Amino acid sequence: MRYDGDLERMQARSSFASFECDFADPVRVTEMFAALRDRHGRLDVLVCAQRLRPPPRPLLEISFEEYRRTMAANLDASFLCIQQAARQMVEAGSGGRIVAVSSTNGLAPRRGAADYDVSQAALHGLVKAAAAELAPERITVNAIVAGAVRTEIPEAELEAIAASPPNPSGMLGEPDDVARAALWLIDPDNSFVTGSLVVVDGGETSVLPH
Repeated sequence: MRYDGDLERMQARSSFASFECDFADPVRVTEMFAALRDRHGRLDVLVCAQRLRPPPRPLLEISFEEYRRTMAANLDASFLCIQQAARQMVEAGSGGRIVAVSSTNGLAPRRGAADYDVSQAALHGLVKAAAAELAPERITVNAIVAGAVRTEIPEAELEAIAASPPNPSGMLGEPDDVARAALWLIDPDNSFVTGSLVVVDGGETSVLPH
């Protein structure tokens, strides 16, 4: 189902439940995962897709508070969610699938995005570390590295990207492109892919200078 920005309408058309949570707060994250277990009994799949991307500014102008806010939203929140999900999966003993959605900035840093670049590269390290530790529990951990995708970003920024897509395909990706990659990674039969960075970017990183 395509996300159209209207969460209440989506809930009316499907059977999922939503929870409001400050993902930078360990207590709130723990409470949310406890509520999920109480409602559904166990957790089989986690997809972390939260992300904060600040506006471009030079490295020397990024305050430490801004840096910490970016890291809290992009890295700390993913760490907390992966840890809580893995605990439930290990306790259940039936394996599981964990997917983090990251950005190509983690592979090829951009000027004006130092804090965001660091948060994405660190997220890739977290995915690989978690994959190595959780593999004996039959839990796979992977990342989808998304390029320029049509999301709910400011219209002017979206138009600028669409006018000159940063990839050889010459187009923007769609949310469904990322969703299809997630569906492949969370497939119960897909048990031998873990610690991988699955790049969904229209070839963007294939033409970047190395």
